Order: sequence, then C-alpha cells, then structure tokens
Amino acid sequence: MQVTTIGFDIAKCAFQVHGADRQGRAVLKRKLARSKVLVFFANLPPCLVGLEACGGAHFWARQLTRLGHEVRLIAPQYVKPYVKTNKHDAADAEAICEAVQRPGMRFVAIKDEHQQSMLLLHRIRDRLVAERTAGINAIRGHMTEFGMVTAKGQAGLVELRSIIADSDDARLVAEQLVDAEARENRGQGLIRLRPYVTWMRNGKITSPSKLRLEREFGATLLLDGGNGWGQVATMQAMTMCVERAQKQAEGLDPDWLIQRYAAMMHDAIENRPPDMVVGMHMCRGNFKSTWVAEGAYDPAADAIFNQTGIDIYFMEYDSDRAGGFEPLRLLPKGKKRVMPGFITTKTAELENIDDIKRKFEAASKYADLDQLGIAPQCGFASTEEGNAID
Repeated sequence: MQVTTIGFDIAKCAFQVHGADRQGRAVLKRKLARSKVLVFFANLPPCLVGLEACGGAHFWARQLTRLGHEVRLIAPQYVKPYVKTNKHDAADAEAICEAVQRPGMRFVAIKDEHQQSMLLLHRIRDRLVAERTAGINAIRGHMTEFGMVTAKGQAGLVELRSIIADSDDARLVAEQLVDAEARENRGQGLIRLRPYVTWMRNGKITSPSKLRLEREFGATLLLDGGNGWGQVATMQAMTMCVERAQKQAEGLDPDWLIQRYAAMMHDAIENRPPDMVVGMHMCRGNFKSTWVAEGAYDPAADAIFNQTGIDIYFMEYDSDRAGGFEPLRLLPKGKKRVMPGFITTKTAELENIDDIKRKFEAASKYADLDQLGIAPQCGFASTEEGNAID
C-alpha cells in the first residue's frame, strides 16, 4: 500500500515515523537516526507529513517541504487527545498521523529562517530585560533589609546606587559588618570572608563578565581575630602566569585579569585593623604531590608585590618549576617580606642546609636578605589527602 500520510515525531537523535494509506490503515512504522531522516523522506512519494510544533519543527518542516512533501505543524495540546496508550515515541507518531487528517484541525504556520532569526532577537532581548529586572529587584530587596526603600523604576535605582557608592553613608558600612563578625568569632578560630560587599560598596561589580571574574578569583580571607593575622589563599593570579594562551583564546587579556585579581585582593583587606598583618600564599595547587600550574612568577609579580597591600608572601621555590628568582627584584623596599618556600612539603627527603644557604644567597641578589624568611612551601598540602611522602 502507498503511504499518503505520515506522523513524524522528532527529537535530537532518534525519530519515529508512522505512515498510513488513504483508508487510514497503518502501513509504516519505523525508527530513524538523525542522519537517515532526509534520505528516508527523499525516497518517499510526496505525502502529507504532520509534526508537533516543538523545538526544531520549523527546520524539519522547511527541509521536508523542499523534498516535495506537504508539511503541517500541530500544536502539542491538539495532538495529546489522540494518544491512545502511554506516551512514547511510537504512540506520539501515530497520534500525530491521526490528528493531521482531522478536517477541523488548527495548524501552525511554518516560519522561514528570517522570521525565526527575528524571533530569536526578540527572545534574547526579553531575557536580558528579565535579568535586568531581577537584578534591580535583588538590589531593592537587599537594601530594604537596611531600611532603604526608594521609588520604583530607574529613578529609584539611581538613588540606591548613590547610597551604596557613598562611603560616608552609615546605613551600609562593610567594615562594621566585618568587625561585628570578627568579635563574635574571636574564640572560634578563623573567619571566612568574601570581598563581595566591599566590591558592591565600591561600585566595581558593573557587568556580568566582571562578576564572573570575581567568582573565578575566589580568594578566601582568613582572619584570626585574636592574633592579628590574616592570610589570603588564591591560585588564579598564579595560573595566569602559565595559562596566558588559553585565556587569550577565550578572548580575555591575561595582563588585565592579573590587574583585576590584584585589585580584588587589595579591596578585600583594605579596611583591616591597623595592627593586622596579612600574608598571601601564592598557590599553584598542592595535592598528593601534584600541582595545577608551573612556570615563572614574572607576569604577576609586579601586581602582587605592589598593588595588593599584602605584607608577607609565601612562594613556592621548592622546585625548578617556579622559575628563577628574578621576580623578587620587584619586591619594594621596606617592611614587606617573602618566604621563598625552600623547605618542601611534597617529598619526604630532607633539605641540605648548604643547599638552602646557596638558595638564599642567590635570592638575595634580587631582594634584601632582611626581607627574606624561611618557611615550608605551602604550609603542608592543600587538601586533607596530604602528599605522597612514603
């Protein structure tokens, strides 16, 4: 029997075909892979083809029309009453084949590429407007918690932004929030903080891309309220030294990223207590005696030493993968200190005292010996698994 009507259930990979003759009897049931669809329909005589108006339906409708078939799109809610059994691909294809033959059926107009492109632009715009509205509402909700309620619309948002940007406005002071949390936790060890509030205060989260960078940065500021000590642990600035090609391929400027990371660290500790000393571990990853990044410190050294406000730097000169000591020349004279990390924690082998002395002599060619100290590289390991030192 010749197929005159086809119900075509589409998907991403597996497609189902149900064909009927003029009397409505089923004469064809077949499952097709995506690569076989056009070949299959090209070998069929022209017939009526029904599809549900779902994702990809307009594309397939245009393709099958070019092969000479009459294609009709049906809204899914009009197909559902014709499904006879539990929902599956074969049952859906049969229901479509039945629905497309009904004389009173309503069909969806097939759109060409230009019409779909225009709809795409409108949908993207609608989504961006919705995201902007959600962001504005979030800001309003947060500020309401501080008793700041403004008028609706852009005018109210401008007022809120001016309040957030005003460092003299006592209703929203990030420093007070930090000090209060520190007082509550002085006897409970370290306090984890993120620089989000400070960045909102300074108006520096101005676009989704910059917010993404702040999340990628992920610096953890550990404050010991009792001992006046803080430590910043971050790996992003270090990986920028060796992942430059990868970031450039993503359309990002590695040097700009390093500057941004340095600025984030500076803002995170800007309002620390005056007697607090902050150290930074220039982490490259330390897990089961493996690492994430290797290469010299040169690309990031100037920004890290001179733009972060850090007092002490814990570096990883325990192996040749850290490069030479030349970046130490950028360490400013004064109270800043560098712990080169000549004592490794990745192996069980003990260092030779004469080798350590030679390393300090070599490093002192680029930085004052009084500004260098001795400490284990990375403390111990970055994770509880430790290192393979057996």
